[in-house]
Amino acid sequence: MPTTHTTQIDPFTPSDLEDFQRISYQWLSQYHLLEEEDIRILSHPQEVILDPGGCIFVARQDGRVVGTVSLIPAGEHTFELAKMAVVPERRGQGLGKRLMEHAIDSAKQMGAKRIILYTNSRLKEALSLYRKYGFEELSLSGLKYQMTDIAMVLTLG
Repeated sequence: MPTTHTTQIDPFTPSDLEDFQRISYQWLSQYHLLEEEDIRILSHPQEVILDPGGCIFVARQDGRVVGTVSLIPAGEHTFELAKMAVVPERRGQGLGKRLMEHAIDSAKQMGAKRIILYTNSRLKEALSLYRKYGFEELSLSGLKYQMTDIAMVLTLG
């Protein structure tokens, strides 16, 4: 019988910084997608994400951070969904869905009209999740990330 873990999703605190960085660096490196903009965001999340009005959430199981997601302000009534990741040993358990739902609900509560994201076509499971939640592809222009080949948007009702 599989072990069940109670998951809670909490707002980021400074004590979560190391976990936020570790989890993000792990998946970006795994897919050879790490670039300077990622390093800037991960090195200075307070300045880049939180101070401008964004948020970071961490998923905890048994007191351990096992996933992260952030919303970065990206224009009027718009947030960028970024740094969504789950540790390898906890993938396939619905944590990505929980993080996505939490991020969408939070964006709505903050008055967002849309959520954008930038991703790479190699991330098949992530693309499937994004589409399941209603994200649609946009034409790419003025890319924020060099490794991006897909931009998506979710219009919030």
